[in-house]
Formats: sequence, C-alpha cells, structure tokens
Amino acid sequence: MRTFLTALTSSALASAVLVGGMSSADASSRYSVTIAVSTDNVKLGHAFTISGSVSPGASGKTVDIQRKYAGGSWKTIAHGTLSSHSKYARSIKPSKAAFTSYRVVKAHSSSHSTGTSHSRLVTVSRWRYLTDLPQKS
Repeated sequence: MRTFLTALTSSALASAVLVGGMSSADASSRYSVTIAVSTDNVKLGHAFTISGSVSPGASGKTVDIQRKYAGGSWKTIAHGTLSSHSKYARSIKPSKAAFTSYRVVKAHSSSHSTGTSHSRLVTVSRWRYLTDLPQKS
C-alpha cells in the first residue's frame, strides 16, 4: 500500500508540473513585484502615486503600470523606470470616475519570467453640485 501511495503522489506531482507548464526551478526565477498606492480614494482630476520595487534587481529597466475598470480588461497606461535600487514611482491622474484596479508588470528577461504585482483598488470619485443635476418636472 505504501509503495502504491508513493507512486500515486509522485505521478500527481509530475502532472501538476506538466499542467502548470513551469517547474519549481522556473517559478523561483520569476520577478517579484510589489505595489503601493498613496491613497485608496482620489477625486477625479487629482493625482496619486503608485510605487514599489522589483526583485531581483533590474535597475534601468521598465515596468508597465496597468489599469482595469470593473468588468473590463487590463490596459497599460504608463511605464516606470527602475532606479538603481530597482524601485519605481509614478504619478497617475485618473480620467474617469470609477472603481479602478491597478497593477504593475515587469516583463520577462533572458534570465527571469514575467512578474506581476497584486492589484490595488482605488476609488476615483467625482463631486457634483445638486444644482447642476437635471430637475424632474
């Protein structure tokens, strides 16, 4: 019974590696990307900052800053250049009032796979005066 269980476990692990398409050695060579936002709520027309870092170091290389509206798909809206310490910071000025997710992607290189940060939700609000709203008759 023990031999059968070991064979079954080894087979399951091999299948997981083949299905995932990446061995554990490849996964460890993936870029790690962090993200921070200066605020979770911003008024339309005002800017906020997205910052973070990439490891292992990739100074001078670029990262893609991406945005996604609720129900939409990811779209690259800006690029950031990594400092000598592999840090980035970019000011973002939203153009639409909405619940908006942001993430940062570091493209693959010859020695590392693409890395993607977690997403961060930022609420972009727009103030309206009641007197500007259409009145019902």
